[in-house]
Amino acid sequence: MAKYTKQMLADALYRTLEKKPLDRIRISDLTQECGVNRQTFYYHFHDIYELVEWIYLTQAQQAIGDHHTSRDWATGMKDLCELMNREKDFFLKTFHSTSHSNLEKIISEWTYELILNVVKDASREYIITDQAISFIASFYKNAFTGIVLDWIDKGMAIAPEELVGYVARIMHGNLEDSIHKFAVRKRT
Repeated sequence: MAKYTKQMLADALYRTLEKKPLDRIRISDLTQECGVNRQTFYYHFHDIYELVEWIYLTQAQQAIGDHHTSRDWATGMKDLCELMNREKDFFLKTFHSTSHSNLEKIISEWTYELILNVVKDASREYIITDQAISFIASFYKNAFTGIVLDWIDKGMAIAPEELVGYVARIMHGNLEDSIHKFAVRKRT
């Protein structure tokens, strides 16, 4: 029931965003739109930006799914960018509002989790410290986050598969090289 109510509020936000910018939407706009009281909203979310964050997280989890290994990370990233492209209006409207930092934080978190799993998977043949794995994941997270935010800021002008193709070309061999540089020695 809670997921249903959260989705109902999310749908109300989508409809309301068609009429006014995010920064001008009030909780009463959403509760009137879906026929619930304010307490129902506050039971699930602290404010509208927390609702936006829930939408981002829910969609990202669905898009990335289980694609977080060194073999299929690009599929997860492509699926995420395709979702953002399908929901372009929502992402651009929320990106160009005061919730911009929320989107940046969420993309950074998604990317870190994705890349951390990829680095762990790719380094299983090496002896490497957790600190080094975390550092490598943070390095690539910052690059990926910057690229995706730049892509959004420029109106998602290139196709998701093209964006991910560029990233995959840059990543090809570089991640393994980074791991190798931090590895103590290869496991036998």
